[in-house]
Amino acid sequence: MALSKGLRLLARLDPTGPSSVLLEARGRGDCLLFEAGAVATLAPEEKEVIKGLYSKLTDAYGCLGELRLQSGTSYCMCLCGSTR
Repeated sequence: MALSKGLRLLARLDPTGPSSVLLEARGRGDCLLFEAGAVATLAPEEKEVIKGLYSKLTDAYGCLGELRLQSGTSYCMCLCGSTR
């Protein structure tokens, strides 16, 4: 049985603002928003309002998790997934 890539990762690459990523799952209306050190679930209506600001990065088989590293007031947030 072949697995399908059921997730889509979209990013807003705006140099003047914080990095922002949307994670969509096939067959679901809602999505996850990763922005400014926070993770939020967006309802389908909220997603449709902002989705036009994002570009597709890749499709993935699964999301393995989120890694957040913090040092003082700075942080690094990494989203880990399987694309191959």
